[in-house]
Amino acid sequence: MFIYINKRMRNFYLAEPAPYRSNQLCPEFDIPDYGMGFIYDLGARCTRQRPINEPYYYYIYAYNNIFQRIAGVVAEHLHTHLVLPPDVREDVFQGRCKILIDHCLEGFHVSQYNFDMIKAYLGEYYPHTILVTGDYRQSTSTEITSLYTNYWEKVTAQNLTENDTAHTNPWHQEQLNRKPYTAKFKAICKNRLLRSHRIAIVKNIHDYDLADKINYSFGIVTRHGSDDSTNYVHREFTGRVTKTAAEFGYDPEELLAFVVRHGEKNLHGEKVNLSVNHARTISDSLLDAHRESYFEIVVETNFNSDTIFHSEKTFKSISWMQPFVLCAERYSVQALRDFGYDVFDDIFDHSYDNVKDNVHRMKALFEEIQRLCAISDSEWNEILSTIRQRLMANVENLNKAGERFVI
Repeated sequence: MFIYINKRMRNFYLAEPAPYRSNQLCPEFDIPDYGMGFIYDLGARCTRQRPINEPYYYYIYAYNNIFQRIAGVVAEHLHTHLVLPPDVREDVFQGRCKILIDHCLEGFHVSQYNFDMIKAYLGEYYPHTILVTGDYRQSTSTEITSLYTNYWEKVTAQNLTENDTAHTNPWHQEQLNRKPYTAKFKAICKNRLLRSHRIAIVKNIHDYDLADKINYSFGIVTRHGSDDSTNYVHREFTGRVTKTAAEFGYDPEELLAFVVRHGEKNLHGEKVNLSVNHARTISDSLLDAHRESYFEIVVETNFNSDTIFHSEKTFKSISWMQPFVLCAERYSVQALRDFGYDVFDDIFDHSYDNVKDNVHRMKALFEEIQRLCAISDSEWNEILSTIRQRLMANVENLNKAGERFVI
């Protein structure tokens, strides 16, 4: 599937932060520098000079704050409607310019886009705006012109190329030549930043008596940073646990006691600060953790949202040649099939991917995880030996990520 906005409109004019404050939607970042790579990759097509003689896009990087501000969550003095420079406004209504709002980086809570809210923010510019999103479900939206871009797939593919000589190529050769051996665990499962479905994942690991079979991590901070103490907020922590209890049917006091008693946990053999964003981490200890497992339980950014959002978590597993089940929104596995990936339906029962109810989908997922963890080591070695070339074909498909959704 290929998506082009308009072959004639090649340039992206970056929204300047001043004097049009509403265009700098996240003031802690310098948008012309920080935002220009998020539609991956604009490269030389970005300009800070308004094109005079050819059509262009007025590019606005929309950090999550844009939706909070439109909703009036922050101070009233901040703009809650789009303000364009006069010359850009004239170009828009003369058909020389389209407004491009880039929100492809994360899923966040705006996964259920409120198009009435967005329309109110855009005002007269609504018909002239394109929303670029990381939500695959929105690729066919009729509420506003929406285009899906596979930012994290492309980033992972680039990292795969950049790290080829350091880690990845030797790793691929190792996996292709992997000899049968008994791994310490059946599965690996990474849960770094505290989210409701990750709390549910860890609770289920213990409820299904799988703690000795799954090498898992569990972070209890609610936001990324460099220091645990500055990123632990008690009210946010208890709020996440209370929300999890409501969403998955747990007793809130019992669940809070479980999480507090459990505490933070690193992967076996790995000692890292779980408060730090490890999206680009490739370490020897992490690779060792993958060596000591047969399959991965990929826990994505979202689970209870009405979106289809894949981050680097999914594509890292593909790049490291590890088959996986996916703890994510409904139809997330089907989307990977759409992208051309082999999801090994002959090994995994991905029927959980079709379950609408979140509680039932989590239960169906863990019934499959329980079955997979019961497979013997010798059987897993046989399985992995028969799918090596298929795993490598997925890596080759990942390398074609730049051809899949072109903007």
